[in-house]
Amino acid sequence: MINDWQFPSGATQAGSYRGYKSGGDEPNSSSFEDQAGAEATLGGSSQRSRRVEVSGLDGRPTPGSAIHSARRKDGLDMDTLQGRIALVSGGSRGIGAAVSLALAEAGCDIALNFRSRISEAEEVATKIRAHGRRATTVQSDVSQAVQVHAMVQRVAKELGEVSILVNNAGISRPQKLEEITEADWDEIIDINLKSAFLMTQAVVPGMRRQRWGRIINISSVAAQTGGVVGPHYASSKAGMIGLTHSYAALLAKDGITANAIAPALVKTDMVSANPRATPDVIPVGHFGEVEDVSSVVVVLARNGYITGQTINVNGGWYMS
Repeated sequence: MINDWQFPSGATQAGSYRGYKSGGDEPNSSSFEDQAGAEATLGGSSQRSRRVEVSGLDGRPTPGSAIHSARRKDGLDMDTLQGRIALVSGGSRGIGAAVSLALAEAGCDIALNFRSRISEAEEVATKIRAHGRRATTVQSDVSQAVQVHAMVQRVAKELGEVSILVNNAGISRPQKLEEITEADWDEIIDINLKSAFLMTQAVVPGMRRQRWGRIINISSVAAQTGGVVGPHYASSKAGMIGLTHSYAALLAKDGITANAIAPALVKTDMVSANPRATPDVIPVGHFGEVEDVSSVVVVLARNGYITGQTINVNGGWYMS
């Protein structure tokens, strides 16, 4: 709501932000950037349709401008993630761990969800606290609604209401087509797709109360190409893109964005365990790094104008 913000001279924000390297002041050359110029709309009957540019040449709000000066009454800056609460499912290793650390470096407090690897989750939490941010670890099976709701309530009590959700939890089971059973299908869909639905449903009420939220779904190039795992996995990841489109359309008026990231063959345990996953299928000729994905998560978390999109981080395997 407009009256939740304190703007100088009655200005209201219509803004855009730029992606910056976690914890630094220099532009992140490996990340996407949104609009270069943020605008402010000036109040007053004689200036209702007048719009003025308020950004510097590098796309950041100019000191003293409406956007630079605007600050929420609760102390949160509009153009940073400082103090936001992020919940990352599957946050104990791989892409999830990298995302948790990147969001912490950007100023977020982090709730790391894990299913069984408590020591790895605590190790990531320790690194987050070393950055001066709060962190909590929560063991939960995110395919179970009761456990998801209990986790979200615990995070709200310990850190605050979730404002950034990263649906990253997932499993991969490479199988021959004729070997895939109904039980295999159900497990993959439950953990990869149903979990994203349950997690999102659980945090949306809090995001609506804040009038601010970011939903970021970690999908896969398999959703677009079929991939190298199997139709059960590809279907679960394609479903995440459908969820993204629906939530983006339904929640845009609430200040909540929803986007997906579709990585391809990033160096993780999941990829290394798949003999069919080789750099030969990637046009750039090598696997991706977890930071290639986590840097995009930070950009999407900072940006309030990108919604309903799938960002492809795939070395050129699928081009759109």
